[in-house]
Order: sequence, then C-alpha cells, then structure tokens
Amino acid sequence: MQDHVVSIICPVYNAEAYLDECIQHVIDQTYPHWELILVDDGSKDRSPEICDSYAASDSRIKVIHQKNAGVSRARNAGLDAASGTFALFCDSDDWMDVEALSFFIREQAGNDADLVFGDICSATKNSIKQAKLFNQDFDISGKDICRKIMCACIGYGYNPYPAKPYVISGLGSVGNKLFKLDIINKEQIRFTDETNGIYEDNLFTIQYLSKIDRVCYKSAPVYYYRQTEGSSIHKYRPESLDTSSRIFKKVQEIIDKQEDRSTFEKAFYILVIRRLSEELRVYYFHKDSSKDVKTSRKELGKMIHSEPYRQAIRKVDLSRLLPVHKATALVAKSGSAFLVWIFYVIRAQIRKQLH
Repeated sequence: MQDHVVSIICPVYNAEAYLDECIQHVIDQTYPHWELILVDDGSKDRSPEICDSYAASDSRIKVIHQKNAGVSRARNAGLDAASGTFALFCDSDDWMDVEALSFFIREQAGNDADLVFGDICSATKNSIKQAKLFNQDFDISGKDICRKIMCACIGYGYNPYPAKPYVISGLGSVGNKLFKLDIINKEQIRFTDETNGIYEDNLFTIQYLSKIDRVCYKSAPVYYYRQTEGSSIHKYRPESLDTSSRIFKKVQEIIDKQEDRSTFEKAFYILVIRRLSEELRVYYFHKDSSKDVKTSRKELGKMIHSEPYRQAIRKVDLSRLLPVHKATALVAKSGSAFLVWIFYVIRAQIRKQLH
C-alpha cells in the first residue's frame, strides 16, 4: 500500500482542558504518515502555548496563530496550509480513535473512494455510544448514490441505507470522513463563515458530495464527539433565526443546481422542521431569553406562517421524521403559536424528568 500523508486540520479555541488528549490521540495513530495543522483561533487561555510545545517536539505538527475569526476560517486556514493527499478534520475538544487513519487509508486504498465514511461516537462523562451511520457497509460509484447521500445530509429521513432509528450525527459532519485534498482544492470547496458556526460542516460535505463519484462506508468508531453541560448546543442563541435563514439560503443555492430538485426539496423540508424544533429550544423559550412568553409566542406565530417554514410544515413527510421533529411539525400544522408553546413546555418538563 502506497504511503500517503493525511493532513489533519484542527481548529483550536480556548481548549486547554482537552487539547492534550486531542493531540495525543493523533500522535498515537497506528498510521504514521500524517501532518497535524493546529489553527489557534485567537485563544485566550494556554492553548497557544500547548500547540507550540507539541510542534517543537514533533516535526509533523504545524501551528497557525490567527486573530479570532471562527471555526470556518480556522479550518480554511488549515486547508490552505495542507500538503497531504487527504484531508481529515478534528475539533480540539474531541478526539480520533488511534486506528482512525489506518482505517481510512485501508478503506480508501481498497476502493479508490473519493470519500470514506466511518462512525461518530458520542462521549459524555459517563458513557460512550457509537452511532452507526448506515445499516450496511458499502462501496458504490456513480452520481446517483452521491446525490442520495447529499439528500441525507440535508434531511436525514432520506438516508438511502438508514440505521434504525434514523441517525443524524455523522451524516454531514466532517470528523468521521476522509476527503481527497485535490478535489477540495480543484473545486474550491471551503467552509462558510456566514452561518455563525452552525451547519457549516454539512454545507462543506454536501458541496463535496456534489463533485465526486465514489463513496465508501464501513462501520467503525473513528471519531469521538465530546458532549459537556457547558457545550454551546445548550446555550441561548439570540441569532438563531438569522442563522437558520442563512443556512436555508445556502442549501437552496445548492439545490438550485441539481437536476432532480423535487427530492432535494423534500429533504429540505426536514431541515426546516429540524431547525424550527431547535429554535424553540435555543431561542424562543430558552431560560436566558430576555423576552416574555407573550412576545415570543407572537413572534413565533408570524414565523410559522412565513416561508420556508409554512411550506415545510404543510409538505414535510412526517413518516421520515424523528419523533421530536414529527411532534413539532404536527403541532405547528395547527398554525397556533400557543399550542406550539404548550407542546414545548410539556416536552421540556419530560426531558427534565428523564435527565
């Protein structure tokens, strides 16, 4: 097997608590031909010093220091500096399985795949759970399969080989995939910084899939995503509605370039419902919101009657939705922000009891 360098791009921002573990898992890889590009995105803690210390002791580790510009620009800076055959991404608070590179190189060499998938594991303080991305291993060439997986990345219910129940984590994520760097550069694929650090990985993966012909998947735990109570996924996001609008615009731009737009539109409806469900949690009824419930309900009422929410609520295929998203869509079909609010309150109480 020919040796290829894998460029591992790792954006770093205030990650001193986890950075050593992340870097050490790269150093311990059983496949030795890699370069690690640490992009310090204006960290205010000890992260810059930690990065420099590792670079001083291992010539395969490079460090880029830049002013804080967000995860997308950090990854793009890493791509611009990458010199390998393949690109792989790892966030500084997560880690790679030590066999990840060996797995990726072995599967890519055996199939000459343009994109190789593995599985993501969700790691909490007390447990690690592997999320099987597809219900079967596959190695398939052709635009058709790439377009189907594109649809899955937009709307998980259109996964051509769905795990049961539908798995969201890992479809559009970049940490569990091996990309060809020459395709990324030739097609000028980069991460957008227009979506406030949300969904930018999905957009990157979707664009990449639109340019390739062969994909390969084998179930293996390659990437560990760390979930903590202080994670940004739990925070109040006053910019959430604007973020969703930007995401919808970017996805529609990609859909507009596809031949069979109808299937992509159906997948898009799932994305819209998923974002609506998220907005209830991180914007409309979050405990840190300064708006009173009456004002939030009034604003929500206007939104569910506007596009693209209105059309998605009417046309989404409920059978392809996860239970929480199905419930959101069903209640939203009433057109009543009050009923949506009642639904959210009940959902929040149930989740609190379960946790």
